[in-house]
Amino acid sequence: MALCLANSLIACQDFVSYDQLVRYKWWYRHGYMSSTGQCFDIGAATRQSIEEFETRQRKFAHDHDMPLDEMDLLSDRGLLQAFDVNCSKEGVAGNGALMRLAPVPLFFYRNPEVAVDYSGISGRITHGDDKAYDACCYYGALIIAAMNGAKKSELTSKTFYDKHREWFGNRSLDPEIMKIAEGSYQKPGGYQDGIRGKGYIVNALEAALWAFWSDEDSFETGALKAVNLGDDTDTTAAIYGQLAGAHYGYKKLPEKWLDCIRGEKSTVRILNTSINNNLEKNEMAANISIDNDDSIFVSSTNNYTSQNPQTITTTLQQDSSSSGPVDAAIISIESDNSIFVSSTNNCTSQNPQTITTTLQQDLSSSGLVDATFISIDSDNSIFVSSTNNYTSQNPQPIITTLQHDSSSLDSMKLKNDIGHYVKDRLTLSDEVRYLLLTQHFVPGEKFKWPFVERNINNTIERRFLRPNHLSNNKLWLVYSPSKAGLYCLPCVLFAKPTGNNQLGCFVLSPCQEYSRLLGADGLISRHKTNNYHKDSIINAERFISVYEGKCDGVDDLLLNKQKIEKIENRKRLIPIIKTIILCGQNNISLRGHRDDGDLSMESIVHGEGNFRSLLRFRIDAGDSTLASHLSAASKAATYISKTTQNELIEICGNFIREHIINEIKHAKFFTVIGDETTDVSNIEQFTFCLRYVFEDKVQEKFISFLPAEDRTSEGLARLILEELTNLGLDPNFMVGQAYDGCSAMSGQFNGTQITAMRVTGRQTYRSNAPAQTPEDYYRINLFIPMLDHFIVSLSNRFTAHKWMAYKVSVLIPSMIEKKSFNDLKESITFYEAYLPSPSSIQEEFQLYQRKWLNEAPADRPNNAIDAYIKCNGIFFPNIKVLLQIYATLPVTTATGERSFSTLKLVKSYLRSTMSESRLNGLAM
Repeated sequence: MALCLANSLIACQDFVSYDQLVRYKWWYRHGYMSSTGQCFDIGAATRQSIEEFETRQRKFAHDHDMPLDEMDLLSDRGLLQAFDVNCSKEGVAGNGALMRLAPVPLFFYRNPEVAVDYSGISGRITHGDDKAYDACCYYGALIIAAMNGAKKSELTSKTFYDKHREWFGNRSLDPEIMKIAEGSYQKPGGYQDGIRGKGYIVNALEAALWAFWSDEDSFETGALKAVNLGDDTDTTAAIYGQLAGAHYGYKKLPEKWLDCIRGEKSTVRILNTSINNNLEKNEMAANISIDNDDSIFVSSTNNYTSQNPQTITTTLQQDSSSSGPVDAAIISIESDNSIFVSSTNNCTSQNPQTITTTLQQDLSSSGLVDATFISIDSDNSIFVSSTNNYTSQNPQPIITTLQHDSSSLDSMKLKNDIGHYVKDRLTLSDEVRYLLLTQHFVPGEKFKWPFVERNINNTIERRFLRPNHLSNNKLWLVYSPSKAGLYCLPCVLFAKPTGNNQLGCFVLSPCQEYSRLLGADGLISRHKTNNYHKDSIINAERFISVYEGKCDGVDDLLLNKQKIEKIENRKRLIPIIKTIILCGQNNISLRGHRDDGDLSMESIVHGEGNFRSLLRFRIDAGDSTLASHLSAASKAATYISKTTQNELIEICGNFIREHIINEIKHAKFFTVIGDETTDVSNIEQFTFCLRYVFEDKVQEKFISFLPAEDRTSEGLARLILEELTNLGLDPNFMVGQAYDGCSAMSGQFNGTQITAMRVTGRQTYRSNAPAQTPEDYYRINLFIPMLDHFIVSLSNRFTAHKWMAYKVSVLIPSMIEKKSFNDLKESITFYEAYLPSPSSIQEEFQLYQRKWLNEAPADRPNNAIDAYIKCNGIFFPNIKVLLQIYATLPVTTATGERSFSTLKLVKSYLRSTMSESRLNGLAM
């Protein structure tokens, strides 16, 4: 697909999404550009997009009454603009969008803003999610910077995006892509630190950049690292190779790899012959012209013209030095004066009297160009088309009026011809309008000026369009080669009918009556008197000024006003939000008995609550923004009501919770800590806390209070699993649980423990036994029950599965000297599903043990988290995971108990009707 994309850019000399999809379809259906001649692998998202493209082609052909077999050759600009090329469903964010990207930034790298945008669009046509667009934009920007000589330190800088923000149109990227741009991939542990080359485009981008960042300035090392991440290995390596290739260059590629690449030696030949074989059927017209020595000339840049040549000599060999896509030996004049296409014959004929277009006969021997594509038009011009087969016998002049046949031209060649845009004039983009206004078609020195013939007294007179007609009205009058007539450029782009001034000549249709142009009552003078013409001139002038940034347009003024209002509104909210955060951080209740209505500084209302009192205090301390807001705002827009409080509290709580959940997802493993209590309104509250390891520190964080309507063990278990699902956490990575000792939470036969055996609840009552002396009484009723309770508690705490977890302590360096691999086996079996490569754990343990035995005892870590920090995940991946799990296992339920203190302070007797969302927001 990358070769298809490169071929499209070369053939069109522009970014044409439709043409790219056509070539992708050719690859999918016929193996076009494939090294094996067939499509042997394709992603689901790409396949679905290509098949959707085929469906849209069939519908488009039916709706526009076009032959389906001509849809692949569609070149009419109006029709291309009408075709919806975004064939992917929304939300599709696979890695395939990235792996074919490189041709776009390579082709447009001298214009970074355009290149970045096109990079994103190239991915979006098959992968419709905004993440795919932003990922392609960011990676394209890196390739552009590499092509422009940026150092590796610049490419991997955490400030790369900020320094090149204008390349992205000064817009923000998707948060997940932004984290990568800020260096989330720069993790020495790689796989052990969560780097994965998966099918999700965010993971793939992160994996490829990690490989580039850690490749030790070696393409080979980086590619191997990318592949050895596993999962979607070929895609990860392909993505890596694009940036690494742009940075290191072809000479740094391992020769032993190049020798093994299928089709490597013929890749350039495939590209060239595909053009020579005219697979790009709409590009040849711009390449064939009559040279100034009257020879047929093939060039990708020159469009020489020659009027009424008397001789045509096939000096292709002389001109071939400037011929790019077509071999000089391919086009010649046959002995019977017909145009002949061949890769072998170079027949010449001088002073031909007739030229007959017997292409159908001659091209039967040519496997290079379809017979329907080159012919002589009715006006004796050489014409290239996929539909017209005009012929003309015995023509005397041959004029290269290729401009007149622009329907078959490459879309780049005459894109400044206003005639192409009249139909869609009111829906054009600003870029196209600006191009037409500043770079519209201007006839050159060799231009053949058109004329009209009039019969006056049996005498045929010709009235020509003259250069002075255009130069005297250069502000608005332009010639359209495709329509062979004159247009008022500003009116085509901006005019709307007003009153009796209906649009017509010069606007909706070309003016071709050259004999009536001048004079007081001439067509030019009459057009200039129209009000819509005068308005269009003014609008065109203002449009150019706005586009070039010399002044603000109406839209910009409105946007600036909206931005100012948005900034002002945010300033008004800041003191209110800060006050809510202050109350939440210090467990201060917000509401009072009378906290409705305006906040007046003139009289103090008793019982209005802490929140309003603090706002009053801020104003008294000199907060002019808050004072101005409350004095000027309407009663419905003060943003201090209980409804707004609840909304802001919920937003703050969700923000904190989302930050914690992102840390847990990064850590992967977690432990649930839970407890339950009854609040002041007699609602059973289950406190839900999580323990995990993040950035080499053990974290225990409160998540939420959950009302426990069903207090059975099954009900509590269901409550926990539902909360994990709501948070987007996978219960399979819950490696531990910690609950208090009550029967519902940890009873031996019906406790809450979800994946492990349950813990027996503590005994709360014991009948008194008879005693003869006070000493016997205390021994029987106090001391012995206390010992019994202690033994039972130890037994409960260290059940079989917990002993297996405890055996991971073998890996703590201070204990490893007296341990063997057999001591670890049960734990390995228990946690095998979490290990990256359990088959190599024994050799890994032996190396790990040797490493620490070589260290002094004082230097050996004596706890799980220190051992985890000092364990190198590259050399000891399995042990790193086991130590992380061990550090994640719960020690106490103290975090849950502490949350009850907050519950009592926040949901007090006076605030017993507080809603759950408000409670959780304040508790966070």
